[in-house]
Formats: sequence, structure tokens, C-alpha cells
Amino acid sequence: LWIKYPWDANDILAHTEAERQMFEDNKELRYG
Repeated sequence: LWIKYPWDANDILAHTEAERQMFEDNKELRYG
């Protein structure tokens, strides 16, 4: 992680959470 500012950690966390959610949604679409 490249945390330059205090709020970067929150942005990274939100980003990874969104990525994980998208991955889960894609997995459900792909494999039903």
C-alpha cells in the first residue's frame, strides 16, 4: 500500500471493497 495521506487508507479500503464486490457479482453471473 502507498499511503501518502491519512485519507488514502479509506480510499484504498473502499476501492478494494468495491473490487471484491464486483468480483463476487461477476462470479455469480459466470457460475450461477
